[in-house]
Order: sequence, then C-alpha cells, then structure tokens
Amino acid sequence: LIAPAAAAGGDGTSANPYQIETAAELQSIQNDLSGYYILMNDIDLTSVTWVPIGSTSTPFFGELDGNGNTISNLNLQATTQSAGLFGSLTSGATIKDLTLADCHVTSTSSWCGCLIGSIIMSESAHETATLQNIRMVSCSATARNYCVGVLCGFINTAAVVDIADCTLVNCDAESTSSSDVGVICGRCQGRSSIEITDCTVSNSHAKASNSNVGVLCGYCSGGSNLIMTGCNVNTCIAESASHDVGILCGLCYGGSSVYAENCTAENSIAKAATNYAGGLFGRVDSTGSSIGATGCTVKDCTVVATGNYAGGIACRVVSGTTGVFDSCTVTGCTILANTYAAGICPAYS
Repeated sequence: LIAPAAAAGGDGTSANPYQIETAAELQSIQNDLSGYYILMNDIDLTSVTWVPIGSTSTPFFGELDGNGNTISNLNLQATTQSAGLFGSLTSGATIKDLTLADCHVTSTSSWCGCLIGSIIMSESAHETATLQNIRMVSCSATARNYCVGVLCGFINTAAVVDIADCTLVNCDAESTSSSDVGVICGRCQGRSSIEITDCTVSNSHAKASNSNVGVLCGYCSGGSNLIMTGCNVNTCIAESASHDVGILCGLCYGGSSVYAENCTAENSIAKAATNYAGGLFGRVDSTGSSIGATGCTVKDCTVVATGNYAGGIACRVVSGTTGVFDSCTVTGCTILANTYAAGICPAYS
C-alpha cells in the first residue's frame, strides 16, 4: 500500500486534500485516518482484495469528498465485526458527494454495512459524523448476525449523526440468522441523535431471520433519538421471520424516541411472520420510549402480521410509552392481522 502522501496530489489538509485516483490510493486512506481526501475520478474495485478503512479501535475521523464520482464493484467477504468500505467512523468524520454502485459486502459476524460497518463515538464526544449526498445503486449487505444496513450497519454514539440527501435504489440488507436490519441503518443506540433528512429509498429490501426490521432503521434502542424528516420510501419491502417490522422503523425500545415528519411510505410492504407490523413504525416498548409522526403519508402499502397487531401508522403502543400521530393519512392500504388491525394504530395498552 502507498502512503497518503504518495497520492496523486494534495497534502491531506482541508484546503488541499489528498487526491485519490486509483484503488491503491483509496485503500491508503487507512494510513491517515484523520486526513482530508477527494476522489478525482471513478474507481473500479473489481478483483481488489479490500481491507475496510478504519476499525472500532482505530476509526476514520477525516473527510472523503467523492466529488460526484463513483466507487463500483466492491466485493468484500468479512469474518470480523464492522465490515464495509469503511469499517468504522467516529466524531468529525464526513463522507459526501459519493456514489457506490454494484458493491456487495457479506459477513459471518455483525455490524455489517456496504458503505460503513459502524459509527461509534465516546460519551465525551460532542462532534457530528456526517453522511451527505450519498447515492447507492444495486448494493447489498448480508451478515449472519445482527446490525445490518446498506448505508451503515450499527450506530452507537453519544453525539450527532447527520444523514442527509442520500438516495438508495435497488439495495438489499439481510441478517441470515439474527435481527436489526435496515436499508439505511440496522440499529442505532446510545443516547445519541441520529437525523435522517431528505433521504429516498426505492425498490429495496430489508430482511431478518429474526426481528426488528425497517427500511430506514431496524431497531432504535438504548435511549437514542432518531429523527426522520422529509424521507420517502417507495416500492420497498421490510420483513422478518419473527416480529417488529415497520416501513420506516421496526422497533423503538429502551427509553428511545423515534419521530417522523413529512415522510412518505408508498407502494411498500411491512410483513411480520408473527406479531407487530406497521406502516411507519412497528412497536414501541419499554417505559419512557416514544414514537411520533407529523404530516406523514402511508399510501398503497400492505401491512401484514401473520399473528397479531398490524397498523397503518404503528401496530402497538405499550403501557408506559407514548405514541402521538398528528395530521397523518393512510390511504389505499391493506392491513391484516389475526387480531388487532387498524388504519392508524390498533393497540394502546
């Protein structure tokens, strides 16, 4: 591997970022995880044996400016946690203006993402990690264990993660023997604020062999705060072989909050093989947790719980939690359950 200083140009500062032109130069980002980088052209990773940039112990906290270019044909088969083009990010990291096409990551472990395996920040961190204007086309992330997402597998942070203006088309995320799957993010937790703004996911599929599946986020837990604004999910499928499925978010738990404003779910499917399926959210459970939606639309969707609890907005708000839905509409939807099915939310208990 070359050192970043041997890149096509630049000195790694924000004013003069390292210029990346080849696959070898892209891989060399791991030699300076705090540097600033800019892609100068498309990069094809066909036949490249890729090593994820950054790890949970040494995460990336620099900036990669895709400069409107495309990284294609990544094929990574991992056996360790935090697998992706980037293994792990932390406070201050930025990835922007980048397209990933025909990239595929598989893992026998957990925390698997096509772009990023995990974003982890310490309790003392107060900065923001930013993912902006990322486009992913025909990409997939598949792991045997939990926390799988095409954009990012796992977010565990005490700071802010800003995901904005991202588009994912024809993408798939799957856990083959566990839970927590989303096309954008598998699981977020840790008293943080995750903001997903003006993102679109279409013709994509999130699937778990167990539970907690959503197109935007599978599972929100541990006191985290997930805010989704102006997002659109169109012609997507979220399904689990067990429970807790929502087109936006599958399960809100552990004192967390999930809120959606001016979001749309259209021509999509939420399907739970047992209980709890919702047009926006699956279930909210655990004392102190809350879900809310303002100005959201669920249109021409199918929501199915083979067992119990299916709702056009949410399926169940458990005692000790809160669900508030304001100015939301559900039209042209099919909502099915063995018991407890309703156009908005069938069960407050």
